[in-house]
Amino acid sequence: MNVNIPKVVGDKVAKVDDDIVALIALDLNQGGTLDTSGFAKWRNNLTGANLYDNHWLLAYEAWEQGWLVPPSARDYIADDEFFSILRHHSVRFYGGSLSPTSSSFTY
Repeated sequence: MNVNIPKVVGDKVAKVDDDIVALIALDLNQGGTLDTSGFAKWRNNLTGANLYDNHWLLAYEAWEQGWLVPPSARDYIADDEFFSILRHHSVRFYGGSLSPTSSSFTY
């Protein structure tokens, strides 16, 4: 929609404790349409331990997208037995080029 989100709003968004909000905001920030003072709240969730708590989606996707990753950070995705398999198979849960998929299960 190419709507610029000013810093006063971006700073409020950056305090929301929700992974979907975080991923969208980080994407908008990378695209230059969200201004904020920072993402300290979300950056704290980028750890291997967070791959197995309520913030697993942010911990996985932010790392894979290259958002909030310090240059000298240890690659906790590569160190994890399960999430490294997802990476190996290029599994992504968020991204502009992703399209919806359908699946069905028979019981």
